[in-house]
Amino acid sequence: MPSEEQKGVSLSFQKLILITVVFFQATIFLIPSIAIFKSMISRNLTTKAVLSISIYILLLTVGLFFLWFKGDLLLVKESEK
Repeated sequence: MPSEEQKGVSLSFQKLILITVVFFQATIFLIPSIAIFKSMISRNLTTKAVLSISIYILLLTVGLFFLWFKGDLLLVKESEK
């Protein structure tokens, strides 16, 4: 059992790390989608390719702003100060 001096990592920090990992993983999924995007353009599916990648980026952006306005990206919230 840890002593009082050995405090664990705070829950807000753990939540921030989890959010960071999720968004990094979602960003990494964009790399293969660029190859798919290029193949769709070569098959004259430009509109569908642009629309699908735009929707993916829009969903990531909406999720990021949702977490930002909710206050989950702050390490120390005003109520904890």
